[in-house]
Amino acid sequence: MVENNLTTCVEDHVNQRSDCHAWGALILYEIPAVVLGIRPVESGFSRIEISPMVGHFEWAEGEVITPKGMVKVSWRRNSEAGKINLNYELPAGMEIIDIKKEIVYRV
Repeated sequence: MVENNLTTCVEDHVNQRSDCHAWGALILYEIPAVVLGIRPVESGFSRIEISPMVGHFEWAEGEVITPKGMVKVSWRRNSEAGKINLNYELPAGMEIIDIKKEIVYRV
């Protein structure tokens, strides 16, 4: 998209253009909340859940800014065990809850 001088997500893959509709910003929610799985459980991000939806990805990593500081998440598919290996860093004073028991957590 950058090579085509686009400033928003492509909506028309034939003409490679963006009409700058609101849904073009959906990726700004999807990557942190769905692919990385970082979602607040309580207001102010005092407690969060990390439950990535792997889909067709083999791995993902990223950072999300919260009122308490930066949350860093990386995960990689572990096809032998049918699970993912998840690594994360949380700011002080933030708690994580375990939503998906099948995720292998590593700090």
